Parts: sequence; structure tokens; C-alpha cells
Amino acid sequence: DNRTPLEHTAPDITEPEVQLREAAASVFHAAAAQRAVWFEARSERTGLQLDGLAGDPDDARRSRDRIRLFVNGRPVHDRRLAYAVQEAYRDWLPAGDYPLVIARLTVPPAAVDVNIHPAKTEVKLRDADLAFSLLQRAVRQALAEHRYRTPRQLADLEFADQPTQAAFPSGSTAPPATPRPRMHVPAPARSVAEAAAPALEHAPNRLPPLRMVGQLHRTFIIAEGPNGLVLVDQHGAHERVLYERLVAAAGSPNAGTQPLLTPILLPLDSTEAANWDDGAAQLHALGFTAELFGERALRLTAVPAALDTEDADALIRKVLAELGPAPDAPARFDRAAASAACHGSVRRGQVLDPASMASLLRDLEQCANPHTCPHGRPTLVEISADSLLREFQRK
Repeated sequence: DNRTPLEHTAPDITEPEVQLREAAASVFHAAAAQRAVWFEARSERTGLQLDGLAGDPDDARRSRDRIRLFVNGRPVHDRRLAYAVQEAYRDWLPAGDYPLVIARLTVPPAAVDVNIHPAKTEVKLRDADLAFSLLQRAVRQALAEHRYRTPRQLADLEFADQPTQAAFPSGSTAPPATPRPRMHVPAPARSVAEAAAPALEHAPNRLPPLRMVGQLHRTFIIAEGPNGLVLVDQHGAHERVLYERLVAAAGSPNAGTQPLLTPILLPLDSTEAANWDDGAAQLHALGFTAELFGERALRLTAVPAALDTEDADALIRKVLAELGPAPDAPARFDRAAASAACHGSVRRGQVLDPASMASLLRDLEQCANPHTCPHGRPTLVEISADSLLREFQRK
């Protein structure tokens, strides 16, 4: 593993942090700036340094204009670095929502070319892959360690008693963010898949016990929680369960696989073959056992123990199709695990019997990050008993 480890400074508030928060407050909103997490990282090998603010997920918007990037003090537009930010938030934000992030990158002058755009708003970094990886991991680690809370549960911040819906500056036409309801659980969740085959870190961010009531539109599990009614997306919930099982198994010396009764020979197109070449190590770490057969065929003999062997050929094809180019091994592993979990989980429209629904709820209760699927979509919505009483004019 050639990745440079992140090195973090002491958590004391520094002058650069104070100055950046003040600047963010003047451009955006004071409460949003205060809620943001400070992050720092550096690479001793290359001299690359990074710091900035990662906004609370509840301050996200449907526009990318809150992702601000600076290289050696110059504001720049860099799609790759912006994508690193989006990938860092994938466990916290649904598709289409973009966070408030200010990232300042400092590199040796010889390691950056500022002359590729007439207005110098685009730059070319010599170590672009390292910058991508450093930014993604720094933001993700900061969110996992310091900031993941259920909505509005920010008692450790001085702005906790203020409204958490960040206001837009006067004259802005951007719509406010839509709150994403989640269960009220008082502890942060940890991020996963920070290494090619990481062990899952289970934080005490568990759901309370849920009582299964039934199924709605063959899509949602209706459950009762301590605070009221809970609707669980059966596909997203199963996706989360499988994802965490895959990641945990990949980090275990006893990772299990399910041998296929008959090996499957899959002809590959050029894209699938290239994706297999790039991601074979990560797929093997997940539990897929396969090898190239000739130049354009794959011989699949086993799949991860967490997944069903039915339609194994379709599963591996979908994973290969979605694997695509990734900046480093951890990103490829995470993408492969998320794709395998997605295509191996129960679908919308599938009828589940009561025992299966109750079992899925028990599994979700044990997840480290039960509130979102691996792609950032909510797995559940809670409607409080008080809200229901008010709807029926009984309160």
C-alpha cells in the first residue's frame, strides 16, 4: 500500500481555522460555518498539505456551488477534487445533494501547472491521485470521527440551540435543503472501507428495537419504534446490511465464499475486461473467486458468502459494469462492495414474509451506519407519535 498516511494535528482551534470560519460565515451562514468540521492532512513524502471545513450534511444543497477549492491560495475549479468531496460524503448524502466544503491545498510550486487555463481557474497537479485520495480520506475521516450525528442532535456545539436550517444569503435563489429524517440515536457512526479490505468498526450508533408491523406497497417495511411509526426501505436496508457484512468479511482472516455448483464462463467486452484488470484484487478481497480464461472470458467459481449464488453471472457483470475507473484501491473496493450489496439485495416490489421482514429489521439494528444505504439514500423515515396525534387532532 503506497498511500501516504494521514497525519493530523492537535484538535485545538488554530488561527487558520478561526480565519476560515469567519470567511465562511461571511459568504454563507454563520451557523453553517460553525457546524462545519475542521480537517487537516499532509503528505510528508510530497510536501502536499491540506486543510479546510467540511459542512454538516444537513447544510447540503442541490447545487455544487458550495464546494470551494483553493490551490496555493488561488480559487480553482477542479472536477476531480470536487468528485473526491462528493465521494467522501457518499454515506451521508443522497445522490443530487452537495455539501458545503472549503478545501485549501498547498503544494510545492514545481508540483502545479497554473497555465492550462487563460483565467488560471484550472490547474494541473503533478500528484493528482494523491491529492484526490488525501482530500477524500481527510473529509471522510473528519465526518466519521467528529460530525456524524442524527439531525439536529448537536449538543456539543454552541449553535445547538439555534435553528439548524441554514438560511441563504439575501438575494439567493437557491432552494433550502430538505431535511432528511432519521432515527434519534445519540452516538456517531464510523466510516468504513478506508482500506482495501478493512475491518468494519462498529460504533454504538445502533437503532432501537423495532417491532415489525407489515409491508407497504411491496417496498417499505412498516415498523413501530419507541418514538412512533418507522417506514424502512426494504431494498436500502438490505443493501446496508449486505454492504457492512461484505466489508467486515473482507477484513477478516476467515472471509467466507460460496462455491458455485458449476463454474460460470462469462465472455467479457473490452470495458468489462479492463475493469476486471483494475479491480480483480478488490473483488477477490470481497469473496469473488474468478480468473481470466483466455483473453476475453472470466471463469467464476465462487461469490461472497453474504450473497446469494442465484444469478451469479448477472451479479458479477453488474459489479464489473459499475466498477469503472477509480483513483485508488480503497475507492475501487468501496465501489465494488456497494455495487455487490445493491445487486444482491431484495428489490422494490418483492413480497416479503413476516419472518424475513423481522429478520431484516434485526440485522439493520446491528449496523454501524443504519440510516443510509451505501449510496447515501435514507434507509428509514420516522414519524413521531406526537405528529400522528396532531394529524388526528388528538393533541
